[in-house]
Amino acid sequence: MGQYAWLVRSTSIRQLLTAWGLSYAGDLAAFTAASVYAYHAGGAGLVAVLGLLKALPGVLLVPLVTSGSDRLRRERLLVATAVPRALLLAAAAAAMGGGGEGVLVVVFVGLEGGLASAFRQLQAALLPWLAHTPEELTGANTVTSVLQSAAMVAGPAVAACLLAVGTAQQAMLLRVRRSGGGAAGLGAAALGGVGGVAGLVRPVGSVGRVGAAVLARSGGRL
Repeated sequence: MGQYAWLVRSTSIRQLLTAWGLSYAGDLAAFTAASVYAYHAGGAGLVAVLGLLKALPGVLLVPLVTSGSDRLRRERLLVATAVPRALLLAAAAAAMGGGGEGVLVVVFVGLEGGLASAFRQLQAALLPWLAHTPEELTGANTVTSVLQSAAMVAGPAVAACLLAVGTAQQAMLLRVRRSGGGAAGLGAAALGGVGGVAGLVRPVGSVGRVGAAVLARSGGRL
């Protein structure tokens, strides 16, 4: 574990990875709760539609958002994707109340899933700007993989526990509350680690050495 001691010192990377892991687990918890709701509302067919809608927006949004990241600051795009995700899940939770339409819930959660895919791409793109050495970047990517695997178990497990003692709407509302904390953590990590002056050229001290090397090779573009 000694090779990960730098995580104690690198507050920005630690915050980014922690917030991302919680966000990913919450995304899977919300999808699990929505799947249960969709099954009760429209059977297996509506669950299949939910899975399709969760995948399709990501196919369209990921290239769009990642291409925009060449012109806009990635940390701002990261936060900008977190806010509508929380709003979409809040709308899905509201639609669940009072016997709401299952189709609306599926659409809202599916769109949120597409933004989540773009969110993960932006998070990965920020890591080189926060890492100070190639070893830190490699270690951060390894930790990301571990967190992703843990979230794939923890997210549905948390949703199952909430569904056992409550409703799908309550599980979704908990996910919405977690979204606020995740967005704040990601914003603090990204803005604190990458921050700097607005413009194409940022002071080397405001980014990691790995990011500074990329910045030099790219002619000053993030």
